[in-house]
Amino acid sequence: MENFYRTRKIKKLILSLLLLFLCLGWYCMCESKTTEKVSMNSPYYLSSEEIEELKIQISEGNGDAALKIANYISLYLEDYEGSQKYYKLGADNGNTICQYNYALYLLEEQNDSEEAIDYLIKAAKNGHKRAISELTKLGIQY
Repeated sequence: MENFYRTRKIKKLILSLLLLFLCLGWYCMCESKTTEKVSMNSPYYLSSEEIEELKIQISEGNGDAALKIANYISLYLEDYEGSQKYYKLGADNGNTICQYNYALYLLEEQNDSEEAIDYLIKAAKNGHKRAISELTKLGIQY
């Protein structure tokens, strides 16, 4: 009789574990289908205070500050078009990554190859390898 109860307890335990794993699997499957934005722990997230400070720095000619806001808008807010204002500000303030990114935008979205080439040349002269490669593909020596 004791053996019967022990077997019954083991069966209950196994069923409970199976149910737990099924629920956990279902929960994980549902969580992977969410379309939430990147968390605040994202390296691209900026608080409103940080954005205001960065805007002040941009007005003082800081291209790196413009890159941070451009990345926030493009990668965190997922607004590629809206980020171009800050990529341009960064490019005009000497940020090599902004020069390259803004040049690609001009080439791919605006079909403005003349201005794009100017920004690619600036980035290439600052040592940006992809800008150098892009100019080489276009057959342009800088």
